[in-house]
Amino acid sequence: MSALLDQAVGLHGQGRLDEAARLYEQILTANPDLMDARHMLGVVRAQQGRHDEAHDLIAPVVAANPRDALALANLGNVLNALRRWEEALQTFDRALVLAPGYPDALCNRGNVLQNLGRLEEALASYDRALFFNPDFALALNNRGNVLQKLLRHDAALGSYDRALALDTGNAEVHANRADALQRLCRYDEAVAGYDHALDIAPETALIWNNRGAALQHLGRLEEARISFDRAAQQAPGMPEILVNQGLLHLLHQDFAKGWPLFEARKQMPDLGEGRDFAQPLWTGTEDINGKTLFVHMRRGLGDAIQFYRYAALAQARGARVILSVNDPLLALLQNAVPAVPVIGLEQVPDSFDYHIALMSMPLALGIDIPEMGRYLAAEPSRVAQWRERIGGDGYRIAIAWQGDAAAMGAEGKSFPVSALA
Repeated sequence: MSALLDQAVGLHGQGRLDEAARLYEQILTANPDLMDARHMLGVVRAQQGRHDEAHDLIAPVVAANPRDALALANLGNVLNALRRWEEALQTFDRALVLAPGYPDALCNRGNVLQNLGRLEEALASYDRALFFNPDFALALNNRGNVLQKLLRHDAALGSYDRALALDTGNAEVHANRADALQRLCRYDEAVAGYDHALDIAPETALIWNNRGAALQHLGRLEEARISFDRAAQQAPGMPEILVNQGLLHLLHQDFAKGWPLFEARKQMPDLGEGRDFAQPLWTGTEDINGKTLFVHMRRGLGDAIQFYRYAALAQARGARVILSVNDPLLALLQNAVPAVPVIGLEQVPDSFDYHIALMSMPLALGIDIPEMGRYLAAEPSRVAQWRERIGGDGYRIAIAWQGDAAAMGAEGKSFPVSALA
């Protein structure tokens, strides 16, 4: 039995997972209580993406020997894959009590903390892993990822560079580094980085997609289109790709193709636009005359200001429109003309007949760019406040200097207010 287990482990190490699994199962048929075979079969199932089976195999190993740090760490990985993140964190912590200098467990613990949104703690966990193993390329890559989430893109570049010095052929690290360059608006360098990644992994849809975004920022629109098309060939239906294709069509004022593709943003949970209500979605075909239409918005402030016009057009069709927007916009839009009732971001009307996302209104209305005159006016209280501070004489020029710091390319939309000096 020991020789058979050695043979299975050897196959496992060669990546011959199906053959290794058959041997592990053969061993367990003869000896169901052999925990090493059960543990390793669980690892195979995890590598095969069969995480529920992996959990059911490894959990009894931990129960039988709660001081097995390796089994605890592997169980933590499985719990992370199952999105049972609090349990995963507790499991890694148990492993690290037994083996405080276990770099793999520290790195994977950092991954769990990232998933929980505890980014500074994740960074500390990666740094701890690197203390014990300074040449841990995976920890350096993951550390770069968390630094990007913390908007520390220059520091992320340093982490990726260290990872690539250790593993120059890693396409994922090249792509992540290119993402950081794109967030720093270093688009030419980003394209070169994506090209390095694609030399290694030419069939990776997300890399083609992000490369297309960098090319679009450079104004190289035909190359961007080709890049998005290559991404779509690799991953048909991926929302991020469809949205980027839609935005490129909109940039060319090809609204008939752009708006339908842009609807894929509702499948992207980070944008939060795919909201569900008991009431039906308004698609534009249903008669809304005399009906209450709830229009909701969860994207940027500027988008809400721009697309407000479409809500007013729905109102002109006889609907009673109620518009939900980010709270900082309430006072501004309450003064808009024509007036549309507005409520806060988290508010929902007591009753309504249909609902629609604000940025879906052009598609539903069949109107590309509405012809409307001035519809916004400064809030009287703010006018009075600023008149008192700067007087009423001469030119009064307002400058919008800060965009969403978390958005890709934010550095191209924002600048330090000190630059105005």
